[in-house]
Amino acid sequence: MDILRHQQFYVGLVSGLLWTTVVVMLIIQFRADLNFSQSFSFLKQNHRLNDIILLATAVNVPIFIIAIKRNRIPFASGIVATCLLSFLLQFIIQVG
Repeated sequence: MDILRHQQFYVGLVSGLLWTTVVVMLIIQFRADLNFSQSFSFLKQNHRLNDIILLATAVNVPIFIIAIKRNRIPFASGIVATCLLSFLLQFIIQVG
């Protein structure tokens, strides 16, 4: 697990989490007529929050491809870890 010791892995992880969070917030803000917290509750009750998280996670794909093309493997690994965390979050929301 030498990749976890590399600083670029954590930069990729934080970058992926940041982009995913920003896109989720933007989608929730622009899709609903309610304020942010009411929209979030409404989407969670209607089981649409997972769809929005999945859509926001797709933003990381071009970032991953660019990182691979530039041979920044630890950074790309951080992006993949972000996607895995996002899928874990979706599972927790779905079960809970």
